[in-house]
Amino acid sequence: MSSTPRKKRNNQQNSSSAHAHPTLHGHQRTRSQHLAVQQADLATQQITSDYESDTAGYTAAQTLPNPALAQRSVDNINLTVLKRYIPSITKIHSIASNAVFYTYENSPDGGAFEKANTEGPLFACGLDETNLEYCIFILNRKTTDNLIMDLAKVINFEQQGEMLYAQSRGHDGELKIWGLFIHDSSDNPRATHVNSIMNLWKLATLPKPPRQTALSPQGGQGPHGASGFGGRQIGINELFKR
Repeated sequence: MSSTPRKKRNNQQNSSSAHAHPTLHGHQRTRSQHLAVQQADLATQQITSDYESDTAGYTAAQTLPNPALAQRSVDNINLTVLKRYIPSITKIHSIASNAVFYTYENSPDGGAFEKANTEGPLFACGLDETNLEYCIFILNRKTTDNLIMDLAKVINFEQQGEMLYAQSRGHDGELKIWGLFIHDSSDNPRATHVNSIMNLWKLATLPKPPRQTALSPQGGQGPHGASGFGGRQIGINELFKR
């Protein structure tokens, strides 16, 4: 016997109701279970959408500075400071954290090296490098008198042990002997600075036509007389007169 229209409509409603609420583990979902599923889906979407921004922020935080750029900034600062003492300086070739200057004093007993009250950071510098002009500059911690040495005036350099010895002529033609002790360390080795000084000295003593150099020809002052930055530059000749 065929079913009545009323029973057929009831069957269709039950079928659509089953599709609207899928079963969970063989049972029909309750409203609370349906909300829990929706919240879980929403949390998954939020985590996925934030991943790229979180990763970008983490990557940016882990980016390391460029060592070359950092070193260039330090070199520029050092050059700016030295230009306050010697405006003609154009380049710093090496920097020793500390160096001690010695003079050789004659005596009846045969003479000896003595500290010259000049100690501090040592800079091997280029002045007018087109004309091969180089110098050594010691920023003195002991007094306000800083030491500048024109490498073109040095006759000879010689390393013996931890000391670097040199000879130069005074204005009276007298031979001057002096010594330089450069402190050594693992991150700032002495050999680096000795090699730099020796190489610049060889360039500075190459034959070149006579001209006015960037360094003053007067032995008692530096290239520009008294410094406007808390001290003055002295030459080797003045140092030996003390």
